[in-house]
Amino acid sequence: MEEMDHQARNGVSFLSENPVIPDRRNQDAAEQVELQVLLQRSEEKSAPHITVVPDGQTPPGEVTPSETADHSITIDSLLDKMGSPGRYQLLLALALSACMFPVVFCDLATIFYTIHPDTSTCALPVSNETAAWISQQSPMNLGNNTSETYLLKIFHGTHNNTCEDLDSLDVGSVEGKECWTNMQHQFEENGTWSIVAEWNLVCSRYWLVSFATTVYFLGVMIGSMAFGHLADRFGRVRCILGCYACFLPLGIATAYPDTYLLFLILRFFLGFFVQGVQSVSFVLLMEFCSPRYRDAVGGLEGLFGGLAVGALSGAAYVFPHWRQLQLCLIIPCFLALSEPFFLRESLRWQTVHGKVAEARQTVVKVLQWNKLPPDSTLDEDLTCIRESLLKEESKEAGYTWLDCFRTPLMRKYTLSMSFIWYCTAFLSSFALHSQIKH
Repeated sequence: MEEMDHQARNGVSFLSENPVIPDRRNQDAAEQVELQVLLQRSEEKSAPHITVVPDGQTPPGEVTPSETADHSITIDSLLDKMGSPGRYQLLLALALSACMFPVVFCDLATIFYTIHPDTSTCALPVSNETAAWISQQSPMNLGNNTSETYLLKIFHGTHNNTCEDLDSLDVGSVEGKECWTNMQHQFEENGTWSIVAEWNLVCSRYWLVSFATTVYFLGVMIGSMAFGHLADRFGRVRCILGCYACFLPLGIATAYPDTYLLFLILRFFLGFFVQGVQSVSFVLLMEFCSPRYRDAVGGLEGLFGGLAVGALSGAAYVFPHWRQLQLCLIIPCFLALSEPFFLRESLRWQTVHGKVAEARQTVVKVLQWNKLPPDSTLDEDLTCIRESLLKEESKEAGYTWLDCFRTPLMRKYTLSMSFIWYCTAFLSSFALHSQIKH
């Protein structure tokens, strides 16, 4: 072999070193030698390599079936196998999106609870002090006076507001206490009654109306922070059912408070638990939904929210008394009592927390709802999914809410979304409240 290579190199060098055309026979011989060398090298490269592998081991370069499954199966692909979408997913989407009804009812009901009266009247006992005070008021603010009382009339209109007359009355005096205790309120529509009239939240006390809204959304804020951690620890379904179990009796009790302070306390806890229903229901819905349908499902929840706003307006028209309206808004929430019969825990939560057997039961139940056969490799798939999810959890374990402001891009996204949500909530509530008030 080396001799043939040497001859071939000599032939090539001879051709390259001599510009004169060589003899035809020498050239043919050199080409034949070079061709034989190339053929022999190609045969050596194509010869098979036999590797002896002990029993029970996989030859190098080959992939085992478990490795193939580990790289192919994911939680999203398993959701596709369970129906994309199936009957169960459609039922779940409708049931969990319907949670927007109690959410919208609680968020916007304060607007109808705080309708301002047109006029208010109070009777002042006749005395030297009240006579001097009454003489300074405008005649239009005085009603039908008797020998025992003066009737003070307060207007609450936008262009005809006489609250300064009432505010000038000493609240600590006997006359002031008598006026605030026995104050009467008149609304334009018969049968209308609000918390403003219930607890005399007019004139200098009107700031307590806005304070009730502040207390409610304080409960919403705390609930949004608390139920994210509670749902990760105890499960999505337990949090949803627990919130409904607390929300329903609180909603009924909110229709019967006898003091303004008790009303504030009940509204605070209503906001706390209704936010748990909203946030955890949305998470569970997204975790049961295939990725390609999550946008549509999110829009479905928004659609239910719009329907809830229309239903709230209609209910407020039929029930102008705020206590009756509160009871009416709680009635649809009793439909949530049917959820324990079909609501299943999140597969992601079950697999991450090592509840593989329960996750298998969830998959089988969903497949039965959708009339699909279970896969023979379901147990192996769930084990592989658990390992992949644990890897994702370990990467995300160090993140906190402070990471929303850590980089310039995240600060931009966080502040932009916060501003959009603020404007949407503020402008919509302000516009609706202004229309009702005026």
